Amino acid sequence: MDPIIADLETAKNEHLLINVYQLDTTDFYTGYVRLLGPDAVLIDTYNDAGVQDGSVLLAFHAIHVIEFTSADLDNMHFQIQTAQREHFLTTQQLGQPLHFSERQPLIPQVLRQILVSQCAMMLVLEDSETYLEGTVVKMGSDQFDFDVFDKFNYSDKRVLTADMSAVQIIELNGLELYLETQLMKKQPVHHKTTVVREQEALYPALKDLQAQQQLIAITPRNDEDTFFVGYVNTLNQDSVLLNLIDMGGQFGGYTLTRLNNIKLLTVDSDYLATITSYLHDNQAQHRVVQPVLNAERLFDTSTDLFLSLLQQASAFQQVIRVRLADAVGTDFVGYPSDVTDKQFVFHDITEDLEETDQQIAVNEVAEISFGYMNAYLLEERLKS
Repeated sequence: MDPIIADLETAKNEHLLINVYQLDTTDFYTGYVRLLGPDAVLIDTYNDAGVQDGSVLLAFHAIHVIEFTSADLDNMHFQIQTAQREHFLTTQQLGQPLHFSERQPLIPQVLRQILVSQCAMMLVLEDSETYLEGTVVKMGSDQFDFDVFDKFNYSDKRVLTADMSAVQIIELNGLELYLETQLMKKQPVHHKTTVVREQEALYPALKDLQAQQQLIAITPRNDEDTFFVGYVNTLNQDSVLLNLIDMGGQFGGYTLTRLNNIKLLTVDSDYLATITSYLHDNQAQHRVVQPVLNAERLFDTSTDLFLSLLQQASAFQQVIRVRLADAVGTDFVGYPSDVTDKQFVFHDITEDLEETDQQIAVNEVAEISFGYMNAYLLEERLKS
């Protein structure tokens, strides 16, 4: 028997939490085996909060290795237990019920259910690094037509034909794909991207956006491949504090950033329209904020927000993420101590809960993120 299939059978029969690594990438899925067919495996997957969130089908030829024990799996066990104990909001009731036969190939069964339900799914094909989202619109005996939906660019409309044998991964159900299904039904219209680049225009633009409570996206300097989405909570002349909204339209904590750390302020785009739709759907169903997080915090604009947040985190040993101004990819996660007006000691915490201490000047800090789920979970691990 193929060792991959043998490992999957063991995981299914013994109900073991596993990591499934894909070929040619470091990406992996974490979850429990639901179904094992002749061509693929269907796994109920868990997100970073320890919440079961949808399923993934992986063709056997796309799997590199199955992992049964690791520090990452130990962490996930802890996160699942925490999510259950604290009654985190779940998504298991969303999406379509999955009823497939293990005796028949799973790939055509999943594609046919998507065709009938017209739900959104995520697709990865062989010899392609592109993750496609959309739905199945036609099926033949060995091929299918896939209507691509680009949540970043609504004008990117295309239908591609693919061989079923080329399917490597299908993600289905889960919060984001459920929300995407609802968005697709609305047939959204393309938004022209509107940005603010000039430093002197940032404060007045953010002031107006704060009054409107409109979602925005900020791209920081020195890390132009990333951006964060949220709405303005607090604003002063040199910094802005956002309530963050994550990719699933849920509250994602807070980020304080200096205005001179902003490379680009996006005030309208298709992706902002996407997250706005997700947020409104979640608000209607009361699933925006996980019970252990606080999305109602207020802050004093008359204070030095950076110094104030560092002092609070030091006093309560709260986990925060700090990014320095002049270093690409220099993020530290941990807690500060010995905070003065000029500097502080930061206790950087690794995945193995080891600490490295370093002294940082307050004015070197470009961003502080706090009050988000991973910070809460790390605090819980440190207490355990």
